[in-house]
Amino acid sequence: MIESLTKLNVGDKVYFLQSNPDTFIVQAKKENYIVATSHEVEEGIQYTIIDTDKGMCGPHDRTFNFYDFNKKESMEELIDHLIQKRKGITLSRRHSAPVSLVLNLPKTTQQFVK
Repeated sequence: MIESLTKLNVGDKVYFLQSNPDTFIVQAKKENYIVATSHEVEEGIQYTIIDTDKGMCGPHDRTFNFYDFNKKESMEELIDHLIQKRKGITLSRRHSAPVSLVLNLPKTTQQFVK
């Protein structure tokens, strides 16, 4: 079922197992990386990065965020940095988890069943 995450496209919904009321929307995708965001909340936009090769998701590993999750170009730049390993940016090891433990895979992937 994790492999089916590669079928996610910009505009598709990502659902979580926890009682997070927000549905995240895929905003950018390239190679094995997907960036999905929630709508803006008081604390700002929440985001997750999904690595479909490793089956992990979570934030990037920087303490200070220099990406603007309101702008598609900035999210695409983040993905390019992850792919090219530029600026040493990676998925956070501390705050990432296997997608099978975090995402509601059946609900997320049911949008592909027609």
